Amino acid sequence: MKVALVAGPGGSGVTTVAALTAVAAAGRGSRTVLVSSDPSTMQILGADRDRPGLTVVRPDPAADAAAGRPALSGYLRALGLDDDVEAADLADLPGAGELSTLYAIATVAAGGDCDALVVDAGARAVDLLAVPETVGRLADLVLPAPMRILRQFGGLLGGRRTANAAAAPDLVGAVLDRLLLARMLLTSGAALHLVCGPQRLRRDVAAAMVPVLAVHGIGLGRVLCNRADGTEGPPAVWPAETLAIPAQPDEPTGAALDALVHIVFGDRDPLSVTPGPAFRDPLVIRTDGGFRMDIPIPLAERKSLDLVRSGSDLLVTVLGRTRRIELPSVLRRCRVAGAGFSDGALSVSFVADPAQWPRALHPDGDTPPATASAAADART
Repeated sequence: MKVALVAGPGGSGVTTVAALTAVAAAGRGSRTVLVSSDPSTMQILGADRDRPGLTVVRPDPAADAAAGRPALSGYLRALGLDDDVEAADLADLPGAGELSTLYAIATVAAGGDCDALVVDAGARAVDLLAVPETVGRLADLVLPAPMRILRQFGGLLGGRRTANAAAAPDLVGAVLDRLLLARMLLTSGAALHLVCGPQRLRRDVAAAMVPVLAVHGIGLGRVLCNRADGTEGPPAVWPAETLAIPAQPDEPTGAALDALVHIVFGDRDPLSVTPGPAFRDPLVIRTDGGFRMDIPIPLAERKSLDLVRSGSDLLVTVLGRTRRIELPSVLRRCRVAGAGFSDGALSVSFVADPAQWPRALHPDGDTPPATASAAADART
């Protein structure tokens, strides 16, 4: 399945471009799903037009909250907490929109009857990728130890509440499975289709999304300059294919959208692009003095980057947005020796920490050798 994450700053026409891309994909015979929470999507597509091969899925936080409320109530009762939670309150929680969109993506992925998936992410693209990791980290911090104890001793202690509590993690596990499935789909080959306007400010805001999304695992695949009027600057500023969407007298909807498909894409497959550099699984390289981990951050500037070691994690901040990267076990036994940024990549150097490495690996106190097991361990 080909996946396009259509993103860009607010007001740049992301929903229109997402609809344009989905129509183009369906027109080439692909079974296409467009996931969009924008209420104007159907109006842009033209509600009176037949769109064979195109299905529109509109995430609905209120409906998802109502459907999930019984399971949540049972979960809270199992933990001995108040289960008087209203669905409307759940739908208003921060991140509810992103959760609903991720659930919709996971449902499409699990269905397996789709050739092309277009996600209208708008300015929330980074949040879509960050939410699963945030929820997972909270679950790891709060649940594992007490829940493992309850599972181990539930049969001995007896009682209905203990049994329910021991089953409580199942809800969190089910939620995480859906979220991580959606994230995996977005980061295992999806390309960022970046939408920008002709104004310099909009181009700058759009460009700032590229390094942040790259750190979260999605590489730039294509730039679509919406409402292009010939003043948008040379395409060479973008390290990806650039398509111009000519300015229209009115918002293109229905038949006008269909006509624009041929103008913008021509004979191109709208989803056949190769994603640019992005951080996915940590790749550790053995060096003379230790190890090195490279993190692609295209279009970033050195002054916009920050790096902090936090326990077994590396916190990389780009333009104020932080990604927590779990270090492979071989690097957890090392300390950060330095970092540098050049050619669109952040390189972090590590040297062995004698206090963390077993004596058997370096009996003389020197840097441990690059054994076969350490080399295998270096790749997550």
